[in-house]
Parts: sequence; C-alpha cells; structure tokens
Amino acid sequence: MTVDNLLLLLLLLLLLLLLLLLLLLLLLLLLLLLQLLLLLLLLLLLLLPPLLLLLLLLLLLLLLLLLLLLLLLLLLLLLLLLLLLLLLLLLLLLLLLLLLLLLLLLLLLLLLLLPLLLLLLLLLLLLLLYYYYY
Repeated sequence: MTVDNLLLLLLLLLLLLLLLLLLLLLLLLLLLLLQLLLLLLLLLLLLLPPLLLLLLLLLLLLLLLLLLLLLLLLLLLLLLLLLLLLLLLLLLLLLLLLLLLLLLLLLLLLLLLLPLLLLLLLLLLLLLLYYYYY
C-alpha cells in the first residue's frame, strides 16, 4: 500500500461522503415538501370525503415510514464510512468535519420528521372526530 493508493482511497471516501451529504439534502427537501402537502391536506379536510382523506393519510404514513427507513439506511452507511475513515488516519480533520456536518443534517432531518408525525396524528384525530360526530 503506497501513499498514492492511500490518498486515492481517501479521495474516494471523501467523494462518498459528499454524495451522502447531497442525498441528505435531497431528503430534507423531500420532507419539507411532505410537510407542506400534509398542511394542504389539513386544509382540504372540510372539502374531501373522509374515506378519500383516510386513504391519503395512509399513503402519507407509508411514505413517511419509507423515509424513515431510508434515513436509517443512510445512518448505517455513515457509520460504515466512519469505520473506514478510522482505519485511515490521513486528512482526518477534514473528513471528521464532513462527518459532523452529515450527522448534524441527520439530526435536522429527524427534527423535521417530528412535526410531520404530529400533523399526521392531528389529521387522524380530526378524522376520528368527524366519524364520531357524523
């Protein structure tokens, strides 16, 4: 293993980290879009029939679960990359900063998931109240 090979491997890991970062940013945008869609669903609650609304809500819940699974997969990938980076000790500072940024983005992603779950629960509650009173 020469120094050139180590630098090439390190560069490859750096590119993988940047790719993960882009993927996380895409997930963040998707979550924001999902939250906007859910707010729109809350506004349409009075206009739509309850059965259609229930179907839309179940679809959104399924999408949210898929996003959570994707997030967990990204976390596992990130941990594997972290283990690989611990084996290589060159340019550690820059890569650790990138990993820290990725972890912060994951935390932000999880924080964005919380209001979405709360909105879904609120929508379910409103639907149950609708069925109860009508």
